[in-house]
Amino acid sequence: MMHNKRILFLDFDGVLHPNGCASKDCFSLLPELITTITPFELDIVISSSWRNHRSFRRLKKLFLLPFRHRLIGAIAEPAPRGSCALERNSGVCT
Repeated sequence: MMHNKRILFLDFDGVLHPNGCASKDCFSLLPELITTITPFELDIVISSSWRNHRSFRRLKKLFLLPFRHRLIGAIAEPAPRGSCALERNSGVCT
């Protein structure tokens, strides 16, 4: 039997905070995201330009500890249509 868990591809800028936010405003909408998706069984893949400057491990630390298990990877770079370039918790690109 196949398990169909949903995956949320999450951008940061314009989603978790306004584009070009000041440091104090970054991730200002994270509590609303957590409240919204908590009832749902889904994993999160970070799909953000923040990935270009921070490791997946560092990005994961931006989220509350009880919520981090939902973060399963980050898109390493824009993937060609029909392919997947995902860095998983192990740090291995597949």
